Amino acid sequence: MGTWPPTGGGGATTVPPTVLASTYGADPTGTLDSGPAINAAIAALPVTGGIVYIGPGNFKISTTIQIGDGSQSQVSTRTGVVLVGSGAPAGFYPLLFIPGPGAQAGGTCRLFSGAAVDMLHVNGALSGWGLHNIDFDGASLGLIGLKEVSAQGGESSGCIIRGFVTCGQQTSSLREGSGPYTTKVSPNHMHNRYVNFAYGVPLIGQAIAIKLDGNGVDALTDTSFDTWENITITFGNYPTQVTGALSLFGIYLGGCDSCVFREVEFLNSTPTGGAYIGCLEYDYTGPASKFPNDCVIENVDFDTSAVCIANNGAPDATVSNVVRFIYTENGIPTDPKLVGLRWIPTPAPSTTTTTATVTTPTVTSGVAFTPSATADTMVYLQFAGTGTINSITIGPSTGAENTLVSSAATLTTENPVMSFRVPAAWKMVVTVTTTTITQTKVVTC
Repeated sequence: MGTWPPTGGGGATTVPPTVLASTYGADPTGTLDSGPAINAAIAALPVTGGIVYIGPGNFKISTTIQIGDGSQSQVSTRTGVVLVGSGAPAGFYPLLFIPGPGAQAGGTCRLFSGAAVDMLHVNGALSGWGLHNIDFDGASLGLIGLKEVSAQGGESSGCIIRGFVTCGQQTSSLREGSGPYTTKVSPNHMHNRYVNFAYGVPLIGQAIAIKLDGNGVDALTDTSFDTWENITITFGNYPTQVTGALSLFGIYLGGCDSCVFREVEFLNSTPTGGAYIGCLEYDYTGPASKFPNDCVIENVDFDTSAVCIANNGAPDATVSNVVRFIYTENGIPTDPKLVGLRWIPTPAPSTTTTTATVTTPTVTSGVAFTPSATADTMVYLQFAGTGTINSITIGPSTGAENTLVSSAATLTTENPVMSFRVPAAWKMVVTVTTTTITQTKVVTC
C-alpha cells in the first residue's frame, strides 16, 4: 500500500474516514457470518468512501460483501471504498508468502466461505476502490471470490484468492451506450491495478483463477485496460501433481482488450492421469466484436513443457494478442502456433563472438589519413609534451570537413589521450605544434 497514512501538503497527515468492521459485529473467530457486519461498516462510510479495517482473524462470509450500488440503469452513488486486512497473508503452500511472526500468531486477515455464494461484489460503474492484505478463501465452497462489474480506478495489493469453485476473480462490464453510459461515460475502461496477488485453483473441474469476459455479449462490454503485476497462480495442492479427468484454468481471456499481465508465475501446471491445465485460454466463441484483443502476458514462467495454451473457437484476422519474455528454467511450452497469438520466447544468448580489430597507423601532423575504408572506427590519439593541438578534422574523402578540435587546444600531462568516432571511408587530419603524436590506435568492431 506504500506509505500509510498518506501525507498531505506541508507534511500534514491526511487520514481517510476509517471504520472498524468489529464495531459492527465482525467475528474474528469464524463462528458468525461476518458478511452483514462488513456491509454495515461500508454503509457507515461517507458516500465518497474511506477505509474499512477488518483486522486480523478468521471471518466467515455467508453473505456477499457489496461495494457500490451501480447497475445498468445508474452509476454507483457510493465510491472510494477500501477494505484493509492485517499483515501479509500466510501462503497456501510453503514457498509462497513465507508467513512472518504476525501470521504465525494469527495476525493476518482471512475471509472464508461459509456458504455457496460469491464472496465480494464491486458494483459499478464506480471509480476508486481497493483491497489490501486479505486472504480470500473459498474453501472449495464459495462460487466467485471477487466479482467486479465496471469497477474502475482500483488499486489493490497483497491479496490471496483461492479455493473458489467457479473462479477466483471475474471482471465484467456494463454495456456502453445504454442507460447513463451514453455520453463520455464509459463503463468498460477499467484502469485497475493488482499487485502481488496469489491465486489458488482448487481441484474442481472447470475452476478458473482469473476470468475476463466483459458481459459475454459484444465489444461494448469489454473489460479494458486492467493491469496485473507480480502474480502467482497455483493449480491444485502444491506440490502434488494435478491428476484425474478434470480441467483447470489460469487466466481465461474472453471479452477483454488491452489488459496486461506482467511477472506471472504458474505453479504445479504439469498434469497427469488425463487432467488438463490451461494456463492461458483465449475465448473466441460468439461474435467477433467481443474477442480478446491486444492483451499482453509478459515475463512469464509456465512451470511446464506441456501444452497449456489454447484457443476456444476461431479468431478472425483482426485479433492480436501477445505472450513474450518466457522464463525457461522450469520448462517452456512449444510454440502453440495459435491464430491471433504472437509467441515471443526469450531470445537465447548469442553464441557469436565479436572481436575488435586494432591497428596502429603512423599519423603525421597535417597529413590526412583514412582509419578504415569499410567500417566505422574509434580512433585513439596519444600525445606527448605540453604543446598545442591546432586542429583535428574529419570528413568524407571528398568534400567539406568537420572540425572536432580547433583554436589551439592546450595539452597538459593530464590529457594526453583523445578519442573520436570516424565513419567508414572518412579521412582525418591532426595538426599539432610543439608536441608529438606518439601513438594512434584504430579500433574496428
